[in-house]
Amino acid sequence: MSSTPAPSTDSISSSVRASIRPGEPFPLGATWDGRGTNFAVFSEVAERVELCLFDESDRETRIALPERTAFCWHGYLPGVRPGQKYGYRVHGPWDPAQGKRCNPAKLLVDPYAKSIGGGIEWNDAVFPYPLGGDDLQRDDRDSAPFMPKSIVIDDAFDWGGDRPPGRKLHETVVYEVHVKGFSQLHREVPEHLRLPGNTQQHWVVDSTKIRRDLGYTEPIARDEAIRRTVEWERANPPSGFTPHRFDYAAEDAAFAH
Repeated sequence: MSSTPAPSTDSISSSVRASIRPGEPFPLGATWDGRGTNFAVFSEVAERVELCLFDESDRETRIALPERTAFCWHGYLPGVRPGQKYGYRVHGPWDPAQGKRCNPAKLLVDPYAKSIGGGIEWNDAVFPYPLGGDDLQRDDRDSAPFMPKSIVIDDAFDWGGDRPPGRKLHETVVYEVHVKGFSQLHREVPEHLRLPGNTQQHWVVDSTKIRRDLGYTEPIARDEAIRRTVEWERANPPSGFTPHRFDYAAEDAAFAH
């Protein structure tokens, strides 16, 4: 087989390649921040990972990701915007007997891509070995012309007059408390309102202390809390054999507003 082809003529300026920064290993995938895009992908066996950027004519620019943190290869490119097509090429061992089939001739779709453009064309070049031959032999034909491309997107959320928490997901603990389970034996709830005697659930429990003790500083929206409560109660009624006997009108009315 032929050797791995050289990258196509660049249409993306050389300054973009030169400006790559270390970036962050998390979150995985391509993350646009308004000024550029962070790329991060996991590989435990890779010796080098190339980020491949494609222009409107599918001409390719390859940029080596400069950093590896806990098997996550990553880099940040200023100026790379939503709509940018990309993929990865992974350099590393070819040892099928050990389950290792690194082959930089094969363009890889980002497993954490939030959008993918194009389809796969089942050309022989997309396979890592020569079809009809020895599957332990490496095929070095370029698969990029026949592969779909990952696409950078802008997944920003319009918070209106609110502000996003700004806390990274890996630093976040979501502590969800269901009203019934939290309040059934709560000492501040009058005994005659505790379940299972009450099915209308017209009470409010002050959860300030538990939120303070747990460092829970960002309560979810009221409508979302009601929606989760209704879903939980319908899935876990006080009596699983006769759920139709229980009235959820109070929750439905609150959810409707």
